[in-house]
Amino acid sequence: MRPDGCAPDSHVYSTMVHGLCGAGRAGEAVALLTEAMEKGFVPNVAVYNALIDGYCSTGDLELAVDVFKGMQSKGCLPNVRTYTELICGFCKSGKVERAMVLYSRMVEAGLAPNVVTYTTLIQGQCNEGHLEHAFRLLHSMEASGLLPNEWTCLVLIDALCKRGRIEEAQQFLGSLVQKGIKVNQVIYTSMIDALCKAGNFDGARNLMQKMVTEGFVPDAHTYSSLIDGLCRENKLSEAISLLDDMIENGVQANAVPFTILIDKHVRKFGSDSQKMISDRMAVVGVKPDVVTYTVFIRSYCQEGRMEDAESMMVQMIDHGVRPNLATYNTLIKGYANLGLVSQAFSSFKNMVDNGCRPNDESYTVLLGLLLKKNSYHDLVANSISVWKIVDMKVLEELLEEVIKLQCTSASYIYDCLIRCLCKVDRLEEAKSFLVGMLSANLTPSEDVYTCMIECCYRMKLLKEALRFLDSMVERGYLPRLESYRFIICALCEEGSFHTAKSIFGDILSKEYNCDEIVWKILIDGLLQNGNTADCSRLLSFMEERNCRPSSAIYARLTGEITVTSEAQEIAT
Repeated sequence: MRPDGCAPDSHVYSTMVHGLCGAGRAGEAVALLTEAMEKGFVPNVAVYNALIDGYCSTGDLELAVDVFKGMQSKGCLPNVRTYTELICGFCKSGKVERAMVLYSRMVEAGLAPNVVTYTTLIQGQCNEGHLEHAFRLLHSMEASGLLPNEWTCLVLIDALCKRGRIEEAQQFLGSLVQKGIKVNQVIYTSMIDALCKAGNFDGARNLMQKMVTEGFVPDAHTYSSLIDGLCRENKLSEAISLLDDMIENGVQANAVPFTILIDKHVRKFGSDSQKMISDRMAVVGVKPDVVTYTVFIRSYCQEGRMEDAESMMVQMIDHGVRPNLATYNTLIKGYANLGLVSQAFSSFKNMVDNGCRPNDESYTVLLGLLLKKNSYHDLVANSISVWKIVDMKVLEELLEEVIKLQCTSASYIYDCLIRCLCKVDRLEEAKSFLVGMLSANLTPSEDVYTCMIECCYRMKLLKEALRFLDSMVERGYLPRLESYRFIICALCEEGSFHTAKSIFGDILSKEYNCDEIVWKILIDGLLQNGNTADCSRLLSFMEERNCRPSSAIYARLTGEITVTSEAQEIAT
């Protein structure tokens, strides 16, 4: 209680917690709540939601889960928003199956998922490339009486377009109009962008005209899509003319269309060719963004003008634009191309020190540099060949050099090395680093085990895959259903149905979403392989265990089993 007799209430605490978490100060938020609770304050669901949302926004999902469990142990029940925030966190981190587990728990708790919940799950499935699962969720959403909003539609259209399924995207767009769902400017722009990327510029222009007739005014994003399409076809003069039309029509410009043109010019004519576009950019009062500066830096790096690249880096920071991962990777690659080892590693350290976490590309560039230093002069350093040909000595040198910088955790370095080696099926080398990791008392991530299992799958090493699956479960991780699919299908194929059934029983005990199990293992796995007998037996086993999928999925599965069985009988 303050001296004036007023004490902060739940609204004040939830606001403070949200603000602290948003500023990356989750530890202070927890300390604040702990102190308040010691003085008798009882947090409500809004306060817990603020803390969960804060952890999810920073990627600290396990801490968010701890809060989720803790609030229930203190008698505070999660609401729709609680579940939705956690689902969003897992989907953004690529852990869609854990999000689907939460979705199942949410329904079992008597809570009705809302449009945001469904759309988050749909986007998560799309990001993983599971478009059929995404549309299945859309049907579930509509069956529950909810209509998709503009965000839902945009996510699905964008996902179809990115996978080149333009015709399906157009059909889906038409179905929305028939259902009376309002199609907005953002959805039209997404379709226009897809048509431009597919080289259908006439179709994009026609759609833009339709958009205008329906009362929408093209914005900078719409023009950017068209300008990008023209640049892809090397029609630079038309692209510049369209940029001029955009400005003359009074469209509020941003850096995107200018950056597209600058990028095309410097790629085609060199770094000094960008002045004409940059001048136009300055005249209309548009400032370069991080992508624009990265384009400038890349052009200087490609020409070996590293001093100019460094000067541009200083300039962007002075103008309040913070370099991102792509910017730093570009600079590191510039030094690597010139064989400048110390400068490349120094730039790597600066990147981490400034809060950018290195990715696989960062380590690939450094590895290529060390290969050159070790006299691999004929190497064409691309992301595949580097990891395929490098020997353990150079890999250990990379590990040693990065650890020596003391700028990133050893666990994360090991994780990256193992994942990159698994991608090119170098299982023995990956296992060697895994042993080194465990010997150093470091904990492999969930992704490490998933990559090891996927590598075994491609190399048809079933026993190895089973060992990694067991290790993964022992560490408390939830394996992906795709990992289980490989193992169950392989076991059934070799006639080990009882072992497959035992593993399937483990899956059923792990709270996976029943529809996901049916879809990913029975339909996409056994049924797709033509194994209707084992598919039917495992479906019966699911029913015995009281794990029944939704009526729509059940009907589809049993229908496909019948059709496949009849086709097999005719064939024999």
